[in-house]
Amino acid sequence: MRVVTWATLLSAMLAVSCSVVAGGPATRVWAPDTGVGAIEVVADKSDPTRFTLVVKREMPTPGWTFLVDSVEADTGSSRLTIKLTEVGPSGIVAQVLTPARIEVPLGQVEPGAYFVELWTRRDPAKPHQPGHALIVLAR
Repeated sequence: MRVVTWATLLSAMLAVSCSVVAGGPATRVWAPDTGVGAIEVVADKSDPTRFTLVVKREMPTPGWTFLVDSVEADTGSSRLTIKLTEVGPSGIVAQVLTPARIEVPLGQVEPGAYFVELWTRRDPAKPHQPGHALIVLAR
């Protein structure tokens, strides 16, 4: 049986959005305020085991949902890139910070360490922006 544990590597995707001059220091660093409160990996009871990444994130109002646009795996670098579109509530809602649950199916996971990038956007016509990063350890 494989056990998956996780550890937060960064609170933001700094390395992805840095512009670096060859041989010199970064010229720009971007660190978003993501509001990610908790992250866990949940295993189902199937054989083989399938995993789901669960992210709890603070949103400005109740009623937000999240569409998983893509989950891209680069096996060469053990990098997993998850792209989400945040969909706001329809109609009038209270302006109160509310936790929202994001579930991203990961499927089967081979043993190893994975660098997971979470990219988000609110407008489907615009590109995703880096939002959070973590390390997932599977054994």
